[in-house]
Amino acid sequence: MLMRSLKRKIISLLLILWSSLAVSIEIPSEFLYQDKLIDPNCILESNLTPYTDLKECSKHLNLKITNYIIQNDMIGYKYLDTANNNYPSSIIYKYLGKIKDSHVVYGEMLGAQRLSFINYYQIIKENTLRLIKKDAAGDRSFGGIYNAKIENQSLFYEMSLTPKLFILNFSENQETNPILEELGDCAVCQFARVKIKDNKAQSIILNHEIGKYQSNSVEQCFNNIHNDYIKKHYLEITADEAKELVKSFLLNCK
Repeated sequence: MLMRSLKRKIISLLLILWSSLAVSIEIPSEFLYQDKLIDPNCILESNLTPYTDLKECSKHLNLKITNYIIQNDMIGYKYLDTANNNYPSSIIYKYLGKIKDSHVVYGEMLGAQRLSFINYYQIIKENTLRLIKKDAAGDRSFGGIYNAKIENQSLFYEMSLTPKLFILNFSENQETNPILEELGDCAVCQFARVKIKDNKAQSIILNHEIGKYQSNSVEQCFNNIHNDYIKKHYLEITADEAKELVKSFLLNCK
């Protein structure tokens, strides 16, 4: 009983701290709900619908919260998904800033997958969260988002790509090319991180450890080309150089 009482007191203190966080992490009043931070569950639900009722999503109808998360301007909680056999999950988000009339949020959902995303929002009618657009989303090396920020009304972030996704992003009309099925395409098979500004690739950071994922001759060929690029251009290449790398792969790795 003593431990349960102590846990309730800790959670109550965290909730008090939560309600005062809006000032410390500089979230504008127009992106608050009843002068408090928008509940992470509302951000979670907003990925499924263009309009989210902020009163209803704050009730946690299918969530059993087990721990609150407040760190590095990220807020959220761990919970048991009662609609999914109490599957342990978490949702956290970070307010990035405002671009024109939209509030930009980075979020992470951890459950069966690790989904990261960037969404644009508005609050309308005082209690409705409107999803303006989904800018980017992915699961770890399947397009996962990292280091998102806003500077001078521009959105910057890094996107993690597998070898297969790298080829598809820096080539045209290759979706049905059977050779791509021979390339690594798993959640931890990170080939590169693409630095992006306003949805345009600026440069690509290559993963010098990609060779450990190779399992066939196509991957070996791909890794050889990749290693040559590291020797010539170090670990970071331009978007044009990435396209040349892809052309070399499609021409020589068959």
